Amino acid sequence: MRHFQIRHTAVPLCLGLAVLTGCSHSSGRQPHSASSGAAAAAPDGTGERDVSVVTFTASTPASADDLRRSADRLRKRADTLGITGVRVEVKDGSIDVTGPRSAEGRLRDLAAPGRLRFRDVLAAQPSPGRTTPNSSQPGASSGQDETSAALRAKYQALDCSDGHAYTEAEQGAGPGDPIVACGLPAGTGTPSVKYLLGPAVLEDTDVASAKADQDTNQGMGWFVQLKFTAKGGVKLTDATGQLASNPAPRNQFAIVLDGRVISAPYVRESLTGGTAEIAGNFTEKVARDLAAKLNSGAIPASLRFKSSTHVTRP
Repeated sequence: MRHFQIRHTAVPLCLGLAVLTGCSHSSGRQPHSASSGAAAAAPDGTGERDVSVVTFTASTPASADDLRRSADRLRKRADTLGITGVRVEVKDGSIDVTGPRSAEGRLRDLAAPGRLRFRDVLAAQPSPGRTTPNSSQPGASSGQDETSAALRAKYQALDCSDGHAYTEAEQGAGPGDPIVACGLPAGTGTPSVKYLLGPAVLEDTDVASAKADQDTNQGMGWFVQLKFTAKGGVKLTDATGQLASNPAPRNQFAIVLDGRVISAPYVRESLTGGTAEIAGNFTEKVARDLAAKLNSGAIPASLRFKSSTHVTRP
């Protein structure tokens, strides 16, 4: 089982192992191509003849200020990821992202919400599959008083085998509400884990900065180093101190990115220091994308892909 551990390095905390695959909404999908006849100015500095204009619209009502702030964060993510020649504009209630056609998939990935929350694990079990001795049914000892009967029933019925990840928005849940969630696929022949999770004890707003880095000495590969705010560091210490004395699985801390549990390490002691690592089988792209999301902040408006237009310069 994964666990929090003290690391005798410049980064004192480790938030367990996580195989973070499929965290962005369009990874693995082929870019959608619309008509290439529309006119659009090529972004300055791309150095490419072919460009793409990717259009996003708000999937829920969003104010003009929300769209403006969302555009600013998309622009910051593109800059952090080193995607050059990107122009982001708000037009008629939509957001147009213009950039190199060769980077269209990455342009679409920019709009992933990037909402990171840390939640207590109230119950966990393989889905689908039989209950194992290490799993827990929600009951008096695993958070029954913290969740509604309807949510417990939803947890029992949840099937993560189809790869669906419920977003918190789909559940009408905010940071103070318990949720159900699916873990990442654990590998061929191994079922994903489904979770019943308590209210968030830490959010992305408690993270001051994030940095993707690579550990070549200990073979850990790519990881994301988190530095918490002063208030976030206190929350981390308090939360882990309480979790450390709980029986399994109530001593686990679920790290939830955009509604999917990317890691659920267990806690053995109260952690101090204000910095941590999310580590695992990360590729460089996944680690950098995650760091960019956290550094830019979550997207204020809930965006959905509308279309992409390919433009060829003379």
